Amino acid sequence: MAHFATERDIVARQITNRLNEMKSTIYRNRIAITSWETVVTGLRQDVAPVPTDGWTPFEVGSSWGGRDVTQWFRATVTIPVALRGLKVVALLRHGFEGLC
Repeated sequence: MAHFATERDIVARQITNRLNEMKSTIYRNRIAITSWETVVTGLRQDVAPVPTDGWTPFEVGSSWGGRDVTQWFRATVTIPVALRGLKVVALLRHGFEGLC
């Protein structure tokens, strides 16, 4: 039992490594979306139309949001000709915050 935490950490890293290997084979033709824009529309907003102005560039990995903050994101994406006829999937990782 003395080494349980260490062994658990090793197994967790091994599982993570294997999952990362598998992920790279599931979606082989990954292309990063780099042209994100964002706009904060206020606090405790209800359903509202998409904002038409106030959009600013947003760098992936930057902090965003906050308690009861309504924030919109958008990006323009061009699907490469090489992917014509294939299924295209957008994988959006929001940073694991709760979204409504």
